[in-house]
Amino acid sequence: MKNLLLLLFAVTLFACGPKESETLYDEVMLLHDEVMPKIGDIRKVEKSLKAEMEQLIAEDSTADLSNLEADLTAAQNAGSGMMEWMRGFKADELESMSEEEKVAYLKDEKVKIQKVNQDIKNVLGIEEK
Repeated sequence: MKNLLLLLFAVTLFACGPKESETLYDEVMLLHDEVMPKIGDIRKVEKSLKAEMEQLIAEDSTADLSNLEADLTAAQNAGSGMMEWMRGFKADELESMSEEEKVAYLKDEKVKIQKVNQDIKNVLGIEEK
């Protein structure tokens, strides 16, 4: 009898825990929320790099612009990566998916937003803790 009660308690406890899809959704949103506020900083970096490049061109400098161009491209890609991810994320469609479909979709989205997150941090020189 005691074992049966323990088993029922364990089953009830497990059943009341968060679904894997809920946990994944929270993880995806955490990654998004961590760097979304930094999009303004990305735009500032882009503007600064463009100004620096224009100044070197105006001065007819022989300085190599390739590093600045690469940095500008990285900043632009990081910013547009976030915007593209946000446009593609289908949070409103999750309700119509089975648990398995949600888990698969959110695992895929987590990989995508992890890349966006890391790209933004790289451009801004944010070190991982």
